[in-house]
Amino acid sequence: MSTIKFKRQIDLKNGIFFVVTTIIGSGIFITPKGVFQYSGCSYATTILIWIFCGLYSMLGSLCYSELGTTILRSGGDYAYIKLGFGSTIAFVYLWINIIVIKPAAQAIISITFAKYLIGTFTVNAIENENCNRFDYSTDLSTRLIAIVTICLLSWINSRDVKWALGIQNAFTILKLLALGIIISSGIILFYFDEYWYKWIAPKIQASQQNLPKGGQIDLNATEICRPIYSLSIYSGLFAFGGWNFLNIITDELKNPYKNLPKAAIVGILISTIIYVLTNLSYFLILSTNEILSNDAIALTFGRKIIGSYGNSFVSFSIAISTLGSLNATIFTTSRLFCMQLKRNNYLRFSECFITNVSLRFFR
Repeated sequence: MSTIKFKRQIDLKNGIFFVVTTIIGSGIFITPKGVFQYSGCSYATTILIWIFCGLYSMLGSLCYSELGTTILRSGGDYAYIKLGFGSTIAFVYLWINIIVIKPAAQAIISITFAKYLIGTFTVNAIENENCNRFDYSTDLSTRLIAIVTICLLSWINSRDVKWALGIQNAFTILKLLALGIIISSGIILFYFDEYWYKWIAPKIQASQQNLPKGGQIDLNATEICRPIYSLSIYSGLFAFGGWNFLNIITDELKNPYKNLPKAAIVGILISTIIYVLTNLSYFLILSTNEILSNDAIALTFGRKIIGSYGNSFVSFSIAISTLGSLNATIFTTSRLFCMQLKRNNYLRFSECFITNVSLRFFR
């Protein structure tokens, strides 16, 4: 096995994009309902909880930045566990991640991507009896698309780091653009509501006849909006998952002593601002009943704004967002695989080597 050495190709801009795209996945489109419901259906409390989750994630990121600049090794948790607790525990942690956790995460993300990609073109989704989820009745197609997507992104990541980073940056820009449209549309329609409801809303209502409708929620039921702040914070923190992924690729960062903490802080700050503004946009357009009637609050928002086109737009936005997260997960998982080879914590069935432009795996 030849010496494994990564080229430092990730600058500050790519690092920020990497943090943003790993954090912003499908969470902002789905979890706002949980944050809102368990905050007691309070708009102000919901916004404060989102800000708290962002600050909490930033504190964790600052701790990891200190670890990453003190222990200048790629691998993230694996490198820190090995230094603190020894090779045996690090070996177990690494292989649980490689064999179980990371593949399962990639499978879930890829299936989510495939489902919403199909939902982009399949407007007449079948509504289940609880009005909470949509069954597109395309299980085989969903799995095939998920498998092809994982294989394609794995091949791209194996060919060239620059290819992977280019795709990652493109996904980040697209998801920020989609969220920017959601934010701006909510604010604009709030200020021009008279024109909107007089001329455009009737046309949208006519186009929504074949779309699934959310069920009515009894807001007088105390258990619906009973505040459970721990669950509200948990739902919010779920949307910030991935803030520590940059530590896995420390060896590839240019000037990691400066760029690692900067990228982490700026990336989380951007994500927090986007999350808060997106929730404000939801609150400006949707009623409490509409927010609670559907798990995927963004779909309800899109349908109310522009009917079936809004449903397709939001589905496509979720698909793009999850695709970027999937690419980041594949990118970091490959580095974990190489770290175990580099540190000699490997099972002898594979060999990995690095060339100037590519990272390839051979059985």
